[in-house]
Amino acid sequence: MRMKFLYTLIKVGVIEIVQTSQKSHATAAQASVLMLASLLIFNDRAAAQTMEGNDTQAVEEIVVTGSRIARPEGSQSGPFIAVSAKEFSYTGTSNVEQLLNSFPQLVPGLTAASGSITEGDGSATADLRGLGAQRTLVLVNGRRWLFSDAQQIADLNTIPQALVERVEIVTGGSSAVYGSDAVSGVVNFVLKTDFEGFEASAKTGETVRGDGTELDFNILTGGNFADGRGNVVLSINYLKRNGIRASARNFSRQGFLEVLDQSGQAQLVPGGGSATVPEGRVSGFPTGAALASFPDLAAALQAAGLGGVGALGFIVDDGVPRPFQSPQDLFSFAQFDNIVIPQERWVASGFTDFDLTDRITAYAEATYSNNVVSIPIAPALLTQTIRIQTDNPLISQELRDLFAAIDAIDDTRGGIAGDGITALNFSRRMLESGNRVTRTERNAYKFTAGLRGDIGSLSDSAFKDIGFDGYYSYARTTNALSRQGVLSRSRFNQGILLNDEGTACLNPSGGCVPFNPFGANILSKDVIDFLSVNGAGGNSTSTLQVIATSVDGTLFDLPAGPLGLAIGGEWRKASSRFVPDDFTATGDVAGFSAAAPATAGSTEVYEGFAEVRIPLLKDLPFAQDVTANAAVRFSDYDIDGVGSVWTYSAGLEWVVSPEIALRGQLQRAIRAPSLLELFAPVSTGITVILDPCATPAAAADAGIRDTCIANGVPAALVGNSAIQTSTTLGTLVGGNPDLDAETADSFSLGASYTPQFAPGLRFKLDYYNIKLDDAIAGLAGGAANTVDLCFNVLQDADSAACRAINRDPLTGSIGGGGVGIDERNVNLSRIRVSGIDIGIDHSFDLDWGLVSGQSSVTLSFVGSWLDRFTTTPVPDLPTLKNRCAGAFGSICGEPKPEFKSTSRVTWQQGPLNLSVRWRLIGSAEDDRIVIGGRAPELVALQKISAQHYFDLTASWDIFEGLNLTSGILNLLDNAPPRTINVISANSRLNTYDGVGTRIFATLTAHF
Repeated sequence: MRMKFLYTLIKVGVIEIVQTSQKSHATAAQASVLMLASLLIFNDRAAAQTMEGNDTQAVEEIVVTGSRIARPEGSQSGPFIAVSAKEFSYTGTSNVEQLLNSFPQLVPGLTAASGSITEGDGSATADLRGLGAQRTLVLVNGRRWLFSDAQQIADLNTIPQALVERVEIVTGGSSAVYGSDAVSGVVNFVLKTDFEGFEASAKTGETVRGDGTELDFNILTGGNFADGRGNVVLSINYLKRNGIRASARNFSRQGFLEVLDQSGQAQLVPGGGSATVPEGRVSGFPTGAALASFPDLAAALQAAGLGGVGALGFIVDDGVPRPFQSPQDLFSFAQFDNIVIPQERWVASGFTDFDLTDRITAYAEATYSNNVVSIPIAPALLTQTIRIQTDNPLISQELRDLFAAIDAIDDTRGGIAGDGITALNFSRRMLESGNRVTRTERNAYKFTAGLRGDIGSLSDSAFKDIGFDGYYSYARTTNALSRQGVLSRSRFNQGILLNDEGTACLNPSGGCVPFNPFGANILSKDVIDFLSVNGAGGNSTSTLQVIATSVDGTLFDLPAGPLGLAIGGEWRKASSRFVPDDFTATGDVAGFSAAAPATAGSTEVYEGFAEVRIPLLKDLPFAQDVTANAAVRFSDYDIDGVGSVWTYSAGLEWVVSPEIALRGQLQRAIRAPSLLELFAPVSTGITVILDPCATPAAAADAGIRDTCIANGVPAALVGNSAIQTSTTLGTLVGGNPDLDAETADSFSLGASYTPQFAPGLRFKLDYYNIKLDDAIAGLAGGAANTVDLCFNVLQDADSAACRAINRDPLTGSIGGGGVGIDERNVNLSRIRVSGIDIGIDHSFDLDWGLVSGQSSVTLSFVGSWLDRFTTTPVPDLPTLKNRCAGAFGSICGEPKPEFKSTSRVTWQQGPLNLSVRWRLIGSAEDDRIVIGGRAPELVALQKISAQHYFDLTASWDIFEGLNLTSGILNLLDNAPPRTINVISANSRLNTYDGVGTRIFATLTAHF
């Protein structure tokens, strides 16, 4: 009660502040600047402080993320953010992605809200600059972290959060230093690997509505042995998080549909959902004007009360068929959605090092995590072609007459007319089987062992301060997927084909139980037991092995300082395999993807690298320190499409004066295709397409004709319908072992200003520009688009679209009896991203306090302005660009506002800390307007307004070794903005807070 009273009191005060701010009509960015300005002048004593610490001191050199050469702290050459462990404590974070996603440089990837109505495995990912988690390299202690599956994306849930000392985030391609995947940047988790003592913490939290309860326990212990020559650190973490159903929040309690009102203005109305309904829906027969050719069918429809049936077909409601009505009959997911998925996790880690000699240290690291996620989702859906007898005794006479009329025209639908069995397009939501539950258990471990040391100097003038490091690491992740509440497609078809008496299945094998599929909630438990294939799923195993060695030191001294050099080599082998059960392998699980057969694959790479740091000028006017850096890496892959590649970087750090520093960096990075992109199961599909080369227009249009001939159609057959013997064409989907590497060129330019008149104040400004080419993506968005793009738009036989279409060289037919259209992933699209990062830090003392006369204030601000986020999905159409800066939607995905920021103000006096965080997510416009050119009045939610989140934290050192930290997150209880997004509970819950106000408390004891 006391916490809720305090929360209410604080909330009222903050609302008044926000409302007052909103009346000024300042933009989000202006509001951020105004707040910072007011904070900077909060105490005029800060600017009048006497400058101290001007005495020359030894400058500590450290190895920072983005380089293998030790350098003075703060001399990074690119955009750099460091997040301390204190920030994790202030935010009550149990999963590291929760904190990372609050920084404007990251776009939320997979989070606790991912998989709200679909299958999710509880993974959490980092996505720098919105280029995709697969293009952000995750390191732990500077070494590549394990990945969760064949996508080769690191799961942040396997990182021991209690051990995190800080997180370093570097933007820009870093492949020359770290290898593949560091396209948009690197996120490096630096852990506490040298710890003495004992630390235990317990945290609990829940929303003010009493749900989403979270329990988090951590134990950390460490100590020295062998007279201080060795150290051991052990930690264990347990986390349990309860899920939150969408029905528990007003914004997600029901679905919404976009409709036009009488004035032609788009509006949101309750409704929406899926056309796969519990009653079962039949479609795929002639309707409307097409019925004029089938009078007997029209009469049968009329007799069954279906005279006005449309393309969506009909349902059987209480035994009576009637036309399907949209949106009234749509099935709403709302009652089955999750806005937070439940999770249970164990993480255990151990670190040790031992000084073998004064110069050589052996070290080892081991981490094990067990993560279990069980996600309840809507009941199984069945969407397939069924074959049913026209004299089925379990269905009504009206349906028997109707199905007989459809059977009579089956020869026009690819079947046999009048054989007593008709094929129907059928879909049904299987409410009788209850909710589906997808359970994923992930077991992951990583072991590293190595030697590092200091060789010393080979001479006084060259090869000095030489150090080395070499290690081997092995990581293994297994995912066990098991589904409950799922049904067999084949058994469904088996159960509706009956014997002549209608008392048993025509094929009684497997204990078949006959049933009537038409109608809601009519299937018995015996039927559901027969249809059920509970436990369907599979097991995947992924491994990563790394051997890496490096040597660094001073090559020789230059007038401006030592020339630093690092050289080394690395070997990596990644492998993955998937073993499904029989139902999953054959695609027999209703409501899920097509067949997923067993697969396996591996990749291997040998690399050599070098890095140099060259001091150019020192202690000169306007050049206190000027240093150049460069790096190069050669990678030799066993992937045929990639082969051998070079990556490189070059940069300059220019310290103009003690107050001003400039920096710039150019980098070439790559991303080799993942195991999934290379070795995903290859399968054939079927699509219905009219071949443009088989139409009269092909003969009349010179552009189409020439393209057809170049594509393989004999000139004499262009425009002849005989070259298309069937509108049903085969397509090929799955992995593509011929993929090349993605390449990216990035450029950054930055400046920092540390004014001497205000000690503790620092400004940072960084411009970044990333150009990604040969991005791996699907071709043209489907087979029909591929054909249209080739013959009607590009008309270029050398284009990727035309090359994907295969013809018989003799007949000119697409496929010629084989696979006609290759829809596997290709290196195709381009992405361009640029923007500016802003950082401000300030700390100062105050002459007053609650207990004594002095206290201190620390201010921080991180903002990011997105200037450009442009994708070119078809390079052959360079003017066709998707401009996503400031947009969201089906094309742009998660909102990409032009401005985002995170600010924090912390006041400290002795054992007490009070901290306020303000997170700003700028506005974003629906991409149907920005890209699609749709009139604004035809879009119900044209724009998401800027969202402001305030968090309040108090930390109290009760006595030495015991701390209590408590906080209120989303203080104003902001609900997420509503969007047309059925798969994320009417919003974008990876970006916006969907749970509302949350209170947490953490008690930490340290001995």
